[in-house]
Amino acid sequence: MEEQKKDGLWKYFVLPILILAVGVDILSMFAVIKNTMMEERLSPTVIIIMATLGVLFIVLVPSHIIARVSKQKKSKIIVIASGVVIGFNIMGLGASVFEPQEDKIRNKLAQEKIIEMMGDVIIGEDVFEEDFAVEDYGDMAVHLEFLQESSLDLQELEPKRYIFAENVDLNTYEYFSYDIIGSYKTISDYRNAIRDYLMEAKENNERIRTFMETFNDSAKELDLGDPMNKGVMKAAIINVKNRSETVNSNQERLNKLFLHLDNLLAFLEERQGEYVIEGEQIKFEEVVYLTRFNVLVEKYDNAIDDFSYYEYLY
Repeated sequence: MEEQKKDGLWKYFVLPILILAVGVDILSMFAVIKNTMMEERLSPTVIIIMATLGVLFIVLVPSHIIARVSKQKKSKIIVIASGVVIGFNIMGLGASVFEPQEDKIRNKLAQEKIIEMMGDVIIGEDVFEEDFAVEDYGDMAVHLEFLQESSLDLQELEPKRYIFAENVDLNTYEYFSYDIIGSYKTISDYRNAIRDYLMEAKENNERIRTFMETFNDSAKELDLGDPMNKGVMKAAIINVKNRSETVNSNQERLNKLFLHLDNLLAFLEERQGEYVIEGEQIKFEEVVYLTRFNVLVEKYDNAIDDFSYYEYLY
């Protein structure tokens, strides 16, 4: 009789300890969700409902089964199970609340470094090699090394804007002038230089495509870690992809520009002796040649405008 009375006391603890278990679980979920940057996607109401239903399911269902099998008081088993749930949640809550500050500092430094590096990548500035020690950047060190290596490789793929060793920049638009076309040798030298450029550019286009494929495959294999770092890394990966597409497009536009220039010079090379240059004007013996020349010049000018406008945008 006394034993039954003692067992009966368990039922008075069921409701309070269940409420406590649900409360601790709610606090633990809020802490975990806040640390994983999911709080914007889950409303407080949803979190509370999830925690309540989760605790009730985890506690009541196994308790019912165990009570039937073991012949023990269900109230006693519920109290014990609730205590276990509370214990686990307290440990999880402690781990979330008291996360080592060093890890937070390392993650913040890594994220700032990624943002800085991607700023240079986006605008085509040089990225300089540096060491990323685990002591300074934690688990993000390997991600920083991956982004740096990819950025440096991409930097090497930036298309050249010149065809001669003296590096006359495209922005000066000095490739085509009336001084150049007045000499057969100068025209020939320019065409040879363009031919060499286009051969190298074709190889560079292939290297860019290979880089893009390799980068995409490597990015998929990265373990991006917690959601906060994952968000920063995903943005960085998109930036590198976008820059590689811009580099590839720049190269293709430059190829088109130099092809039009070569067509123009080839036409003049074939017409040597059939035109004269007076100041900033070219005069052909036949009007049909002048018309053809003007069409070729227009195509070349359009190619320059196309490249310049695209470069301005990106």
